[in-house]
Amino acid sequence: MNLVPSRLNEAPGLPFRVFIFDFDGTLCNSFETSLRILDDLSQRHGFQPLHRIIRGLGVPAYKLPWLVRDARLAMAARLHELQPFDGLGDILCELGRRGARRWIVTSNSATNVRTFVQRNGLSIDQVFGGAGLFGKGLTLRRSMTRLGAGEKAIYIGDEMRDIEAARAAGIPSGVVSWGFNTVESMMPLKPDFIFRAPADILELADRAVMGEEP
Repeated sequence: MNLVPSRLNEAPGLPFRVFIFDFDGTLCNSFETSLRILDDLSQRHGFQPLHRIIRGLGVPAYKLPWLVRDARLAMAARLHELQPFDGLGDILCELGRRGARRWIVTSNSATNVRTFVQRNGLSIDQVFGGAGLFGKGLTLRRSMTRLGAGEKAIYIGDEMRDIEAARAAGIPSGVVSWGFNTVESMMPLKPDFIFRAPADILELADRAVMGEEP
């Protein structure tokens, strides 16, 4: 099987030494739990079901911070329901063996993510949480200050805003096929890499360590 990631456009920054991951929909299979939480919150706050709002039905902007707060609290109570996507635990471990660092930048709370990471024995070096609905690019840029001299990073996610955040931080983006959004829906934003399976990430790490272009 060909595991080489699909290259869509010229992606500066190889070789990568830091692999930065989104959390929900990229590392954590939280889709069904997230929908249940959103629908519970819609009833509590008197909105239409929030899984429909995601598709374009509005929520008053002044209430978004309260929804984010409540969603994080509800997610904390349901962390026991969540699992990593199959194969990603091994991939994270192998990335470390190849000398790469593994970070998470997420709009979820850092406490939730660290609890999940510890409970599932995931090999993660750093968590940057609480980015908010629209602040992931800023959080990602701030995380760049932790890079060592000469280190280069890639941000891997499952949403269009992950591609936008990577672009805002000045680093290449990668999208996964197993997340909340389809690869096809994200193509208009031209991600630099497509990962059809977790093993594709390891393939990129191998080539980066060897200094090869994918």
